Amino acid sequence: MPDLYELLATEASRGGPVSAPPFESLIARSRQRRVKQAFVVAAAVAAMTAAVVVPLIVGGRRSVVITGPLVTTTDARTAAAQQVVNQMVAEVNLPSGTRPLATAPAHLASVVPTANSVVAERFFTVAGTMDSVIAYVTAHPPAGLFASGTSSGSSGTSTSATVDSQGVEFAGVETSSYGAPELSVDVVPQGTRVGVRVSAQATLRPQRTMAEQVPADASAVTVTYRQSDAAAQTYTWDSSRAQVLAAALNALYAQLSEVTDDPACTGSDPVYTVTFEVSHQPLVFRDYGCGVIDVTAGGVSQPALQTGDVESRLYSMLGLQPPQPSAPPNGSASAPAASSPAS
Repeated sequence: MPDLYELLATEASRGGPVSAPPFESLIARSRQRRVKQAFVVAAAVAAMTAAVVVPLIVGGRRSVVITGPLVTTTDARTAAAQQVVNQMVAEVNLPSGTRPLATAPAHLASVVPTANSVVAERFFTVAGTMDSVIAYVTAHPPAGLFASGTSSGSSGTSTSATVDSQGVEFAGVETSSYGAPELSVDVVPQGTRVGVRVSAQATLRPQRTMAEQVPADASAVTVTYRQSDAAAQTYTWDSSRAQVLAAALNALYAQLSEVTDDPACTGSDPVYTVTFEVSHQPLVFRDYGCGVIDVTAGGVSQPALQTGDVESRLYSMLGLQPPQPSAPPNGSASAPAASSPAS
């Protein structure tokens, strides 16, 4: 919707709220197409690097994801994630007769956010049983989310356990700003009714730096690839292949801190190493096969990245078959040898 985006960007640059026509008329037209639009304005963060970024919060009837320009400040990324979890909690479907509670039901504590996450929650009591409430929520999932699991808590012995709580979880779509947001509906007995905690949480990603962006016109790349226990093989490719890898690496999301904090991940040799020369300094990407790409620019560590489809692109460019999930029963098959790709 270019007209709305351009208007928001213009209004945001003025520093004031966007509330007067023609903004209202654009919103009215967008609602006729059943698309809800909202915006987040990033505040200026430094006199020499001040910038305003307006991502679009776009969604269906009950779902939101960030599209458009990247959210480039911590405050704006936090605000965008908070808006998403707030909406997830607000639009959970509960049975009729639901009553709001000001505080968490007994035996269900509030969810505490971590230093790099945002949380939203609401509390209710509902007529019925724990089974009936969970069954209702499961049968009426929030639009735009998918069921991701269930939970239960019990007390007593193994032969006479009493179920004290039940829960059902849903997940949304990850973005460049945060990981897949998670929604949980947990229930406990509450007198003659059922206590309900509806909570949602999203974990912010580290901000990708400009230093780990590969120039779009990269003229060469060096790839070192190690297949299984074989010796590493090194290839140097010209601009066409370098630019394919550059585009794939630049499109990756930063990996969540909870994943990169595992010290065992980088304790072995990398599966592959991709090296570009940027401003006469090496820009190096190392994949250790555990969902994390370690990045250094001129020897300085940068935020780690998710792996995405970079490895599959390398397999194709190297003329290799993807690794099999397990060895053949007779153990006689050997791994395919790397062909020498054209320079």
